[in-house]
Amino acid sequence: MKNICIIGQGFVGSVMSVACARVKKNNKKIFKVYGLESKNDYGLKNVTRLNKGRLPFKSNDQFLKKEFKKIIKSGNFLATIDDKIITKCKIIIVSINIDVANKKRRKKDLQNFKNLIYLIGKRAKRNTLIILESTLPPGFSEKIVLPIIKTFKKNLLLSYSYERVMPGTNYLNSLISNYRVYSGINAEAKKKCRDFLNKIIDTKKYPLTCLQNIRTVETAKILENTYRAVNIAFIDEWTKFSEIGDINLISAINAIKMRSTHSNIRFPGLGVGGYCLTKDPLFAQYSVNNIFKKNLKLKFSNMSVKTNNLMPKFTIKKLNQDIIKFKNKKILLMGVAYKSDVGDTRQSPSSSLFDFIKKKQAIVNCHDPFVDYWEEKNETILKEINARENYDIVLFAVPHTKFKFLKIDKLFKKKTIIYDLNNCLSLKQINNLTKKKYSFKQLGNF
Repeated sequence: MKNICIIGQGFVGSVMSVACARVKKNNKKIFKVYGLESKNDYGLKNVTRLNKGRLPFKSNDQFLKKEFKKIIKSGNFLATIDDKIITKCKIIIVSINIDVANKKRRKKDLQNFKNLIYLIGKRAKRNTLIILESTLPPGFSEKIVLPIIKTFKKNLLLSYSYERVMPGTNYLNSLISNYRVYSGINAEAKKKCRDFLNKIIDTKKYPLTCLQNIRTVETAKILENTYRAVNIAFIDEWTKFSEIGDINLISAINAIKMRSTHSNIRFPGLGVGGYCLTKDPLFAQYSVNNIFKKNLKLKFSNMSVKTNNLMPKFTIKKLNQDIIKFKNKKILLMGVAYKSDVGDTRQSPSSSLFDFIKKKQAIVNCHDPFVDYWEEKNETILKEINARENYDIVLFAVPHTKFKFLKIDKLFKKKTIIYDLNNCLSLKQINNLTKKKYSFKQLGNF
């Protein structure tokens, strides 16, 4: 078996570890995977959890959980904090977070990343393939990473192939059954990166795309996420338009989506969260200012982040206008993750909603099928909804699939005011609430 070291065992790196460790040829595993974590309390805790067969996040992807159990049982995956393991591996994959858009974190993240590259250069053997899959500003690999690697004179083969993992029901399949883009510093690096990706990805159905150079691949990742962020920001102003014009924006969008050319138009929502869309559109501006050192303002990209950051405020304003008195009201917040069918609460739009409710001195409970404890708020999450609780207001904030199958009229009294703030409920649920004369309101159709 060939040894692989995957640095970073979070929402991406741990899934990449499963994708690599599960690969077989002639019914035999071909990779021994070492998941390397940082030497701190979090890293040690995560390593312990992984080696006991527990993923670092809650997931409803049964395929991922099944494959993870298999690789733990087979013994060809091991998590560790010992960076000497790099020496034993012929392929090094870097899957850690870096945020150059956040001025408070930028200096620390940059230094940590450089330190890691120095460590890899020091530990790695000659001709080792290094694959960066962290989201990086265009030009970063060539201008910052490559010069560090070259100082070690080991013919380290630097390549870049960004991840396209989509947390949710098809978590693992979003990695192994998806198109992948890659490049390298030379022909040898490109070939070795391609050969590796061919082993873990179903390239017969999802062919690989090799671009001219690494900075073009870095750009593809940033542009991909910026496109999504701009699309979301664009619909925000139409949500506001629909409110002042008393227009059912949901029905208008459903009609538009019937055109295949417009099927990816977004619905109104509470806001954007997570680790990608909240920062990635700003990476290109960082490259302009700090790597290419030219004079260019990426107005749409920069404005998308600003707009999306403010989105929860519009919903909060509407709730504040609609509900005269919050004090001592019993409110249930449905969903605290940043997106549907994941347990990731990083920069969740629900956070602003939670803070607003608390400030109004209401009594708030939270329920999320994928979160047990909301670390950012030090809040224990309800595992089940108690139908005997007399909630005054229920706020559906995250469109988890499970929410679309709830029998809302069995869970909540008719006096309860129901709000759908993120297109969380099905048409059948909405029609049932309307038929039974519940007080129901939806963002885009308040």
